[in-house]
Amino acid sequence: MICEQAPQIDIRAYGQNPPHGKLLHDGLPVALTSTACTFGGVRWWFLCPGCGRRCAIPYPRLCRLCCKGRYAVEALSPANRRVTKAIRIRTRLGQRNGGICVEFPAKPRRMRWHTYMRIRKAAQELERSIWQTVAEELGWPPPM
Repeated sequence: MICEQAPQIDIRAYGQNPPHGKLLHDGLPVALTSTACTFGGVRWWFLCPGCGRRCAIPYPRLCRLCCKGRYAVEALSPANRRVTKAIRIRTRLGQRNGGICVEFPAKPRRMRWHTYMRIRKAAQELERSIWQTVAEELGWPPPM
């Protein structure tokens, strides 16, 4: 089961005043508990009926570990994870489409140059390793 696609309830949607004791979800009771926060207040949690573990989002009644849920990125191959990471970096810098085949995006307006250059260098190294892997798989000569 991919967690992002599963039906879920989120305790954070209730804010600081969730129903006390038990909450009904699809007609079934789900137990609640709370922990104290460092600077005052409390944080509310669901209790997983399967393992008793605290969780913020049950899927739909059990925690992610009990229902053997995985996040979408965990289902990707290592090569696809690297490409996804490179695209996320470019998205952070303002690129909206084109993947890693288009020119690297310009510095966002309010970003410091030092931060932009650090992110750009890391992204270019990642993209270079991606293209090198693609070239090796296709039997092309290594890029200079």
